[in-house]
Amino acid sequence: MKVLVTGACGFIGYELVRALEKLGYDVTAFVHRESKRPSSYFKGPVIVGDIRNLSDLERVGRVDCIHHFAAHSDPVDFGIDMMETNVIGTSNILEIARKNRSKVIFISSSAIYGNLPGPYREDGETQPLNAYASTKATAEYFCRAYVQEHHLDCIILRYFNTYGEGEEIKEKDASMVSHFIQSILNTDSVEIYGDGKQQRDFIYVKDAIQANILAMNARGLSGKVFNVGTGKTTSYNELVGIIRKKLKREIAVRHVDNPIKAFYQLNTQADLSQTAAKLNFKTHYSLEQGIEEVIKHYNR
Repeated sequence: MKVLVTGACGFIGYELVRALEKLGYDVTAFVHRESKRPSSYFKGPVIVGDIRNLSDLERVGRVDCIHHFAAHSDPVDFGIDMMETNVIGTSNILEIARKNRSKVIFISSSAIYGNLPGPYREDGETQPLNAYASTKATAEYFCRAYVQEHHLDCIILRYFNTYGEGEEIKEKDASMVSHFIQSILNTDSVEIYGDGKQQRDFIYVKDAIQANILAMNARGLSGKVFNVGTGKTTSYNELVGIIRKKLKREIAVRHVDNPIKAFYQLNTQADLSQTAAKLNFKTHYSLEQGIEEVIKHYNR
């Protein structure tokens, strides 16, 4: 099977490329010209381009499945790049898939649920709080339109709070797991927005990408939406406690005012009943085990 991964130099996209290559898939990596990983990181073909340019995507050729990760993900950025990349870029992916009859696995986000009460069901209401969440919700509508109008085979995966090795490439957009570990290793201290009681459904990246592989090989699920999380929540205070215990360090914790409280998602929790039933998805790493893997990565 020939597979294209957009955003292949990103944290999750790169992890999926590596997993697919190990499984024997013929993988093409689509990377942005400003990507920070060299082409030598990939075994298969690498195409340098911009998903906002349809002509760049036309160079890909015929593939069986497209895993579309490429996105502008800064929640406090309200610039035109966000709209062009996340909406127009996704529209271009869908158009290329329509022409080539490729399957699409679109990566959406739990951010579209906003501050609605959880656990979140895929068929429930959405409430985007910021530009990033709004563009992901809009891109989902484009996906559904292509399914309905062009009978495109497309599955939407709503990723929850994904963490793992290699997040340093995301810099300030890395998960709080990564931020807290790096801060403790470097300064023996952490800063937490507010009272630290906000909760997240943290999922280890090696678990999360299994949903992509399952969705890619699934049949009869076009147009369906699936949450990708663990169904369990952990507060920031609890997260810091777990990391402190794993590192065996005494640390200073500072609670600071939240500068983005106007569009800040307080809690996330996935309802995984549909993902488990339809994709046979299950996680293998506990939060403690995943944190141990990340700590090993930063201690190398």
